[in-house]
Amino acid sequence: MKKIIFVLVFFICKTGFGQGLNLDPELAETIPQKANSDSLSFTQLPAKVDMTKYVPHIIDQGGYDTCVPVSTAYYMRTILEAIGKNITDRDKIDELRYSPSYLYNEILPDSVRNDCEGGTYFEDALEVLKTKGVLRFADQDYSDLCKPNKDLAVPESSRIADYVRLFSLIDDNYKVLSTKKALSENTPVVVGLQTTINIDELDVLTWLWHKIISFLGFEDPEFALWKPNDNDLQGGHAVCLVGYDNDKFGKGAFKAVNSRGYYWGDDGFFWILYSDYERLAKQAFQAYLLEDNETGFAFSGEVSYLTNQYGLPTDKYSQENEAKIELNDSNSLADSLVAFRLLDSLADNTVFRYSVKTDTRVFLYVLDENKIERVTNLIFPNYMDNISEDLGKNTKIILPLNSNEIWKLGGTKGQEYVLFLFSKKPLDIYSYQVKLNENQNLSLSEKLVNVFGNELIPMSQINYDGRDPRKMKFLVNKDYEGSLVPLILTYQHI
Repeated sequence: MKKIIFVLVFFICKTGFGQGLNLDPELAETIPQKANSDSLSFTQLPAKVDMTKYVPHIIDQGGYDTCVPVSTAYYMRTILEAIGKNITDRDKIDELRYSPSYLYNEILPDSVRNDCEGGTYFEDALEVLKTKGVLRFADQDYSDLCKPNKDLAVPESSRIADYVRLFSLIDDNYKVLSTKKALSENTPVVVGLQTTINIDELDVLTWLWHKIISFLGFEDPEFALWKPNDNDLQGGHAVCLVGYDNDKFGKGAFKAVNSRGYYWGDDGFFWILYSDYERLAKQAFQAYLLEDNETGFAFSGEVSYLTNQYGLPTDKYSQENEAKIELNDSNSLADSLVAFRLLDSLADNTVFRYSVKTDTRVFLYVLDENKIERVTNLIFPNYMDNISEDLGKNTKIILPLNSNEIWKLGGTKGQEYVLFLFSKKPLDIYSYQVKLNENQNLSLSEKLVNVFGNELIPMSQINYDGRDPRKMKFLVNKDYEGSLVPLILTYQHI
């Protein structure tokens, strides 16, 4: 009891908490957005996700404006590594922790740090984590804040592979669904909240009261739920989401780990109702670790060609819209990599879409080519829209992403090829597209072999499955070589 009273007095005597999130809509728009529209399948999401067991001991940012580096380096980066190594012992997770002090000092140079009272941007923090990496917390702990960074080599393994924007101040549709999708991929999400003054009601007094009534056998069903009062808005604050529960509080809520110490909320955690998140979450990002080739693990993909040729409405795509296909006999065509062909020819002005499904994280690229013209065109991703090619685990998308956009068959008639590239690493696809078009005298299969070479997973390690007459499927055997699966579809344009 003496220890509890001491902690209580300590917290009551402390000054206010810092926050420190800066927001810039134009800066956020420079970050590629994860595929996030009504074409994305959200139907298979689990009812709840909880990564709490991978969270290190709770940190207190104090009165400093360091919520961004704390949420990204200390929490998100550490949690990603704990998940990757499947470490759930909190003391061992602490050995993995990364330094928010180092990251904060990297973002803000000495001349502008202003005693650590300057806010920072998610975009800057994530870019440092991607391009430079970060020191371990053991090498530069929180007491080193605002001091010059330690002159230590930053391990390359500390870098994240990449990051994507889930939503921002401008593109704020599907906030709840896109965030749940990211969390369902077993990755934490950092989010910028517009906080309200009454978030401080989750302070040490509430924490202590909950401990007392729990000891007496009582329970508050809404304990650790933030109940924002929109009349008392205050600054932006960065937190790290570690889960969600569709049944929580009877309404559904996200679970967040905060940076206000253990004696706050539910031992450092709190909940946000989906409805409050829709209003007060202003931007969110998902990051990924550098991956090995994932050898030892099989992965698969699936593609359907959706068309209006069967007389169904062009805005209502279902299984009945999937074109009939067959697995190609490679002896019937010179293009040995052509895996599938449509049974029916397609006429000019046919409206079409592609349905693409993957069970693991891949980078998707879609190109097409007419046999007569021999020009390879990039269909997806469309960097004019700044959409990321990064597809998370268990993702199904419909292309084009915008359901109001229409793709219609036109141009030169003849044999058409569509190339779906499922890659385990990001590609400089524009550079590859140029190289493909430098080989116009070659068939598409020959182009692929010339340009991608050893990056192509050998055909002997890919099982193309044509048993479903309406779906093009592949399965890569475990212990594969290379990183790239080509799935080529051909059909006659008449």
